Formats: sequence, structure tokens, C-alpha cells
Amino acid sequence: YTNYPIGRTLLAALISQESGWNPTAVSACGAAGMTQFIPSTARAYGLDVPSYDKEYCSKCPHDDSVSACNSCTPSKCQFSDDERFDVRKTIDPAARLLKDNIERCKDVRAGVAAYNSGSCGADADSGFTAAILDKYYPFWVNCFQKVPV
Repeated sequence: YTNYPIGRTLLAALISQESGWNPTAVSACGAAGMTQFIPSTARAYGLDVPSYDKEYCSKCPHDDSVSACNSCTPSKCQFSDDERFDVRKTIDPAARLLKDNIERCKDVRAGVAAYNSGSCGADADSGFTAAILDKYYPFWVNCFQKVPV
């Protein structure tokens, strides 16, 4: 992450919200690992991810549940073959994605939202960006001030 000017504080805040620092976290829509990459984004950023039956996510039209889109439920995950679960390999791609999103959206808040939704803020969960920038970011600023690099 040191190669990308987003800073360790913003990246730490993002990971805090995305997975709570759980390297085996899996979302209802197939985002996986500590940095919560979906398979297609992980591959686009150079991570090896095996093919899963379903790699998309859509809401079921008749209710609020998420369809059977979870590309990788914990019981079906291929932890040893899926680099999204390798903490050492996901930090750099996550930093690059976050940097790319901020540059594409031309705004930090919109770029952070795009990490979650893919678009510059419009589709992100309203609490997602606020939690990162207003809750976790100040926490990590304080932490890193107390602990030298």
C-alpha cells in the first residue's frame, strides 16, 4: 500500500468496515476475504480466484433476500486456491482499487463508496462511507499517532 498515496489510515478504516479484519469473511454477495473483493474485481487486480458457480449478485425480485448469488459460502470456499483469503496478497490490490476509485470519482468520499458499490457513491449503502470516514478513519488516525511506523 505504500506505493499508492491513499495512506495506511484510509486503508485500515476501509478494512475495518469491510470485514472487521476477518481474513475469512464472506459477504452475502460473494465478496470475500479481509478486503472483500468480488471474484471479477479480484481477478482484474491480479488475484487468482477459482471459478464459482455464480459470480454475480442480484436481489430476488419477489422479496428482499439476496438470491443464491453467493459465489463462495464458507462451506464452498476454496480457501487454499482463492487469493482473496491471503492477507499478504490482498492489501496491495485493495490499495490500488481504492486509489483508482478515488481518481475516477474525483472525490475521496465518492471513491470510498465506489469500493462498496462500483459506482461513485450513488449505489453504496449510506452507512458504509460514513462508517469508514467518520468512525474508523478517526480511530486509526489516533492509533497510528501513538504507534510509530
